[in-house]
Amino acid sequence: MEKLEKWKQEQIVKKIRAGAVFIYPTDTVYGIGCTVYNSEAVDRIFKIKGRSENKSFPILATADQVRELTDLGHAEQAAARDHWPGNLTMVLKLKEQGELDSRLIRDEQVALRVPDLAPLLELLEETGPVVGTSANFSGSPAAAGLEDVSAHLLSEVDLVLGESRGLGKPSTVAGWNASEKKWEIYREGELAEEQLVESVEDIV
Repeated sequence: MEKLEKWKQEQIVKKIRAGAVFIYPTDTVYGIGCTVYNSEAVDRIFKIKGRSENKSFPILATADQVRELTDLGHAEQAAARDHWPGNLTMVLKLKEQGELDSRLIRDEQVALRVPDLAPLLELLEETGPVVGTSANFSGSPAAAGLEDVSAHLLSEVDLVLGESRGLGKPSTVAGWNASEKKWEIYREGELAEEQLVESVEDIV
């Protein structure tokens, strides 16, 4: 296991693009991730976390990468304007699967977030979108800081990046129900449902 303080190094980007599994800080909680285009790496994360493949993983991406993967409707654009980068994960319709690992897709939708952490966004610009699940074993509490991550989990990955501390609470996961013109909340997080409602008051 390597502990690397500088994020934007060519060798780190190459390793992630090649399928390295890595632990990294976000603005919310510590994450464990890999490129979304390497099925073997995604499989490793399922096994490391002890997570059922019936449950998908969210994806972290830059705003430009989100637009490449999905088409945002008016309500989703309003939420993105107000809460991205930030602690909102939106369930969005995927344009096309391409080489994206199929286990990250549910009903032709993916869960996407633009994190509010500059070094992570800079890394994503180089690596492309990555798996954005929390760095814990399935069912265990999320880790706000590196010291909260299990030593056993740390031993299972290829890279450990950074040592900043996030909010300690996962993002809110929501999807816009166009037919009923309301948000569906799949996981409550730091961002309140009322804040999402406020974002779309002028278009519903």
